[in-house]
Amino acid sequence: MEKEREALKLFDRIYKRLPDFKNENDEAAVKVIAYGIRPSVRNLDSEKSATKIFKNIYRRNPSDTIDWDVIRAIAYSGAKR
Repeated sequence: MEKEREALKLFDRIYKRLPDFKNENDEAAVKVIAYGIRPSVRNLDSEKSATKIFKNIYRRNPSDTIDWDVIRAIAYSGAKR
């Protein structure tokens, strides 16, 4: 349950709103952040764009596992601000 709470806080910081769990993209973003779900096929262009967004939000480079989970959520979930 703690992972989900932390994921909700991170979602709010990234998307500047709470997730709508009726929206599959929002739900996917929370699950990627909470559980570290990885895509079966990577898109490096999407990951590069997501890394730029991460740096803009956090004003630093990603440095740990949760940071990379956030980047994957941005890159692959389809959730929008």
